[in-house]
Amino acid sequence: MFAMPWYWHLVLGGFAFGMMFMATDPVSASFTDKGKWSYGVLIGVMCVLIRVVNPAYPEGMMLAILFANLFAPLVRLSGGAGPILSGGSRVAEKKSNDSIGKTLLVVLVLCLVCSIVVAGSAVGLKSRQQAQRALDKQRNILAVSGLMHPGMDADAVADTFAARITPRLVNLATGELLEKDPGKFNQAQALKDPQQSMALDASQDPAGIKRRSNLAEIYLVRDAQQKIEQVVLPIYGNGLWSMMYAFVALDVDGRTVKGITYYDQGETPGLGGEVENPNWRQQFVGKQVLDDNGMPALKVVKGGARAGDLHAVDGLSGATLTSNGVQHSFDFWMGETGLWSVPEKGS
Repeated sequence: MFAMPWYWHLVLGGFAFGMMFMATDPVSASFTDKGKWSYGVLIGVMCVLIRVVNPAYPEGMMLAILFANLFAPLVRLSGGAGPILSGGSRVAEKKSNDSIGKTLLVVLVLCLVCSIVVAGSAVGLKSRQQAQRALDKQRNILAVSGLMHPGMDADAVADTFAARITPRLVNLATGELLEKDPGKFNQAQALKDPQQSMALDASQDPAGIKRRSNLAEIYLVRDAQQKIEQVVLPIYGNGLWSMMYAFVALDVDGRTVKGITYYDQGETPGLGGEVENPNWRQQFVGKQVLDDNGMPALKVVKGGARAGDLHAVDGLSGATLTSNGVQHSFDFWMGETGLWSVPEKGS
């Protein structure tokens, strides 16, 4: 049987759903059958284009609907406008030219125009998107380091990051800090390259990440005298529904947690999504991620950690599998296959 890549499931699923949604929706659907199919096909194609051109927005459906609504007058020319969009009536619809050729022509024109708009917008906004992603990353690193303060604008964030944070690349096999430019490292590309990453078998992969890059970008946090006072490590692992990405700040002893922030996750809001709750994250501060033998020791305890336990935090209520994902992330990244030797080298 043909093995379909996961992203084609998204594309084809969105196409099918989008094609039928606007053809049957009672509020904005068209009156005529051909109009319904015109509108539905248009949205499906738009959804595919949005997902392919800009995967940062994988759903794409609402944006596709908005684009289709913008071109509702053209849809009406094919005999397909709905009552709200066109202001017409059923009688007016029946009088319109309902030929198959005209319907297909309008659909093709709309798809072409919309694809140009989407592609042009994606290309034109690419630099801004990259700048915004870089700024968000800096904010999260400053936040987990305790250097982010209310009211800091983009310039203040950039200045503080430049003054207090030193990005470095580390060889995960040896823990050696490299002199390579971290700005040129792309982890997503490295994970796709067998020369720059390694496959993990089940025994090596409690976090469920499947591959680990050979290099990782870490962040040395300096005080006002430029002495290293913390090391920020990137960790990630599977939760219930999503890959959960976080930054963990450790003291220079390589054991004591100074902060943790989950900046990208898709867990259930109010349950697993509480990994972003400041109150839950605060309990990590002061905990020890390693035991006296240098082995991973942090435990996420279902039902609550014992008072005074330096290696345990409370699990998330009603989110056992997400809590397990947090546990497994620490087990992997604080272990020998992960980042276990980095804080020692960084200090």
